[in-house]
Amino acid sequence: MTEKALSEYVRVASSYFGNPQGNHRFSREALAELDGARERVAMVLGVTPSEIYFTASATEANNIALNVEGSILTSSIEHKAVLAPAVARKANIFAVNSDGSIDRDRLRQLLKESGGYLKLVSFMAVNNEIGSVNPIEILGGMVKKYTSAHFHSDAVQAANYFELRKLIVNCDLLTLSAHKFGGPKGVGILYIREGVKVRALMLGGAQERDIRPGTSNLAGAVSAAVALEEAAKTPSENWATVEGLRNRFEESIHSLDDRILATVDRGSLRSPAISNLLFPGTINEEMLFLLDAMGIGASGGAACASGALDPSHVILALGYEPKIARSALRFTFSTETTIAEVDEASQLVVRAYRQLLPHGGAVES
Repeated sequence: MTEKALSEYVRVASSYFGNPQGNHRFSREALAELDGARERVAMVLGVTPSEIYFTASATEANNIALNVEGSILTSSIEHKAVLAPAVARKANIFAVNSDGSIDRDRLRQLLKESGGYLKLVSFMAVNNEIGSVNPIEILGGMVKKYTSAHFHSDAVQAANYFELRKLIVNCDLLTLSAHKFGGPKGVGILYIREGVKVRALMLGGAQERDIRPGTSNLAGAVSAAVALEEAAKTPSENWATVEGLRNRFEESIHSLDDRILATVDRGSLRSPAISNLLFPGTINEEMLFLLDAMGIGASGGAACASGALDPSHVILALGYEPKIARSALRFTFSTETTIAEVDEASQLVVRAYRQLLPHGGAVES
């Protein structure tokens, strides 16, 4: 958490004990803090406070967004928090290009031929494993032009590096996760455009205007709002700083051992915070074990699926065979990452890779 977000969390948690949904003075004071948090988030997004809902996670927010009656269209590389509920509702899955992008010509044709059967289209803003970026403003505009469906975007990976006011313009629903932009874990944010009807996943309370029952996480909501305000101040600067670190990491690794491959073309539009690399001849679990012992935290996929032994569905969706997909590793960067850490990590990553190859990974001359 950022210092400001942590400070706000402690302030609220230690000073406001009332349930925001109660009737006494302590509850009214707590409700004023919750309303203030909602207003601050709305201000960042350029929407109205009544369109902002707090949840316990982005996973929960995504599930609420996809809890619709009717046909859903989503992409093959969505986070499982979107893909799993979509598949459970027998969604249409849109195959992506080899760099993770959405083919707009194919999408346009599909939307034109949809015949009005689509009720919801959901495409993520930034992929959490390979960093591919979707032009959400354009895709949402296409959905509105050719269908009557609502458009949802999982924008969890976007908050630090994009102007959310621009990104949200053609969205009917949008999901954020506080811990991705310096807020606390366990706080999701769901934007629902006024007039869009969604169904609650749970029953038993009228909190969040009947969309998300359960006692409000007051300190989490206020802290998340503060963190989002901070993140929204410098998205371009954040992008430039972190992109330089990621590029330095990838260039260093490539110069040390060109057998290590970028999962998607390095020239494609990607989040600066994510580098996904292939390590032919290895299995990512083995690499992760060595890297962990060296003090490097990487992952073989989404953090919430890091214990899985199967190849990442995202890497497979790009067209890779399971064997090479099993070698993929994701490395992430932030504005807190230093050049010294990047340089040390690139050296250690190559060392770990060579340890796993026959004959110590010696390069043939």
